[in-house]
Amino acid sequence: MELPHLDLPIRTQRLLLRDFAAPDWEAVHAYASRDDVCRFMPWGPNDEDASRAYIGRALDEQSQTPRETYQLAVIETASDRLVGGVGLYIKSWQNRDGFIGYCFHSNVWGQGYATEAAGALVDAGFSQLDLHRIWSTCDDENLASARVMEKLGWQQEGLLRQDVNLRGQWRDSRLLAILRPEWEARQG
Repeated sequence: MELPHLDLPIRTQRLLLRDFAAPDWEAVHAYASRDDVCRFMPWGPNDEDASRAYIGRALDEQSQTPRETYQLAVIETASDRLVGGVGLYIKSWQNRDGFIGYCFHSNVWGQGYATEAAGALVDAGFSQLDLHRIWSTCDDENLASARVMEKLGWQQEGLLRQDVNLRGQWRDSRLLAILRPEWEARQG
C-alpha cells in the first residue's frame, strides 16, 4: 500500500511553504543564529556549520520513501524572502500521528506568520496525509508558541515536567494537540 504524501508547495494568503533548497542555509542562519529566536529551542544559536547541516538533513529527508519528515521553508510572498521554517514529522503511520514544529525570524514575530504556516500544515496533515492526531510541545514559558497552537484550536493535554535540559537547566514543556474531529468541526 502506498502511503500518502504532501502536495508541495503549500500556498496561504501571505506565505509559500516549500521544500528547503541548498542556498537557503544563509536565510536559515540569519534566524537560527539569534539568541532571541533560540531562547526556548533545544538547539542553537547555530554557527554556520550547524545551519548548513540542518539544510543538509532537510534535503536528505526529501528523498525518503515513504516520506515521514517535511521540513519546509516559509517564504513571505510579498517580499519573496525566507522568514522561517515549519515542519511536520510523521511519528506513526499506523496511529496516523504527526508532530509539528516551527521557528521564525524575530523580525516577523507578531505578524501571524507562525499561526498561518502551522495552520496550513495542520490542514494538509489532516486532508492530504489522513492523520488523526497532530501535536507539539513548547517550553512552558513560551507563551507565544502556546498561543499559536491555541488559536488553531489545539487543546493542552499536559505538562511534561523537566523533560528538556536546556543549556544546563531542566525545563517543563506544554503538550498540545488537535484531533481530526476537532479540526473537521473548525472547518464548518
